[in-house]
Amino acid sequence: MSNLEVIIEKAILKDLDEIQKVIKEAFKKYQDLEIDKDINPFYLTKERLKFNISYLEGEFLLAKIDSRIVGGLFYYYVDYLNKRIHVDQIFVLPKEQKQGIGTKLINILKNDEKVKEIYLDVIDFDKDNLNFYLHQGFNIDEYIVENDKEKYYLLCYKK
Repeated sequence: MSNLEVIIEKAILKDLDEIQKVIKEAFKKYQDLEIDKDINPFYLTKERLKFNISYLEGEFLLAKIDSRIVGGLFYYYVDYLNKRIHVDQIFVLPKEQKQGIGTKLINILKNDEKVKEIYLDVIDFDKDNLNFYLHQGFNIDEYIVENDKEKYYLLCYKK
């Protein structure tokens, strides 16, 4: 991990433009995928980001180094009673990866008493992300094939 301190804080609407820029850079390898742009994180719109930041049944967290956004995570509750959440986006700038930022974001959820199960999905071509989550203690819950181009793993972490 770098010598710079990573601060995690809740996203606010004034962060919108910088968040979108960081997401585009983090998901650049997804740009030319032949999947529905509504589910491709590279094409996440400002309207959708605004919704995610303001969503009352979830939280959008940012990782910052020297006030600069280097990553983030958005999750929402799918089942309050059973403390089950779904991580919709997690992203770290490519040049900041492999420094513990993604782990720090995931650990916030793992250590949250209001969270018992964490679900997320990983597109099947992205073996680096899949291996990252498996290393974090996630298990493959299901392999889902929507069509020839949209295949992904549903992963789960249970406390």
